[in-house]
Amino acid sequence: MAAKGIARMVIDRFSCPVATHNPTVFLIQAMPVKKLVDYFPVIRLGDIGIETGGTDIVAEGSSTYLICGLPVARQGVKLLHGGEILTGSPTEFDGGPTFSLPKNIKIGGAWPYKNKVVRDLYYLSQLPNGQKILDGIAASGQEVIIVPGNGNMSNPDDPNAVKAGKGSSTLVNYDPDDSSIYVEGENGQFVPCPPQLNLGHELIHAQRWGSGGGTTANSTEEYYVIGPPYSPDWAKKMKKPPMRDPASPTENGLHKDMGLKPRTGYGHKIDQANPAENKRPGECPGTP
Repeated sequence: MAAKGIARMVIDRFSCPVATHNPTVFLIQAMPVKKLVDYFPVIRLGDIGIETGGTDIVAEGSSTYLICGLPVARQGVKLLHGGEILTGSPTEFDGGPTFSLPKNIKIGGAWPYKNKVVRDLYYLSQLPNGQKILDGIAASGQEVIIVPGNGNMSNPDDPNAVKAGKGSSTLVNYDPDDSSIYVEGENGQFVPCPPQLNLGHELIHAQRWGSGGGTTANSTEEYYVIGPPYSPDWAKKMKKPPMRDPASPTENGLHKDMGLKPRTGYGHKIDQANPAENKRPGECPGTP
């Protein structure tokens, strides 16, 4: 994207292709920042625009200009509903290429939920395995819809297409506030799972089902999604060959990217008293 002005709260406007929506201005800054441009707060990825009948969320931003870990928005970037920011500061800046989510990823729920999911997807995009997941979903062309859920799970919309080796769209239920999950690790230990890891796990299912490479056999699908290293007992029980594509993204690849110990089995437990670290970017320390 050519250099454009930084987008600002209150003053800058946006469009929306939905006929029943009447966009106005950005009035809700989801995560307050002290950075001002032309006396107005800067808009970042995940911030909220007000529309008749609802809200819209900034879904793109500068790949190189970050404030508290989130891309800064600029004139021309897209929102979740498909519109774009129409105006920006008169002062142009480069900011590098635009970070964008795959167009076939859709997010449901209210704006606080969408804000968290967009930030979590951005976090995953900064990890080698996370970017592979998003690239695979984009390449499949199959729609992935992420919606609120009590827990985390995913299901293909067309299991028969998956069985036939064809692609299917996927519905993902994701709880961005659940940091209580611990998964089976080495030597009887359990590994804490940040919410972003749970989302990544479900998106690997979506990527596999979308590309026609997944399976509806739950134990086999989980075996491949989690990936090596496997515990000897689990590997013996499954009797499965090595993964067909060693370069494909896995949950254990995400573990490595996040600096977590590997998952070696399908077992898990819940520990509400000792939540995992939430790695969601965007909060600015010291900002009221």
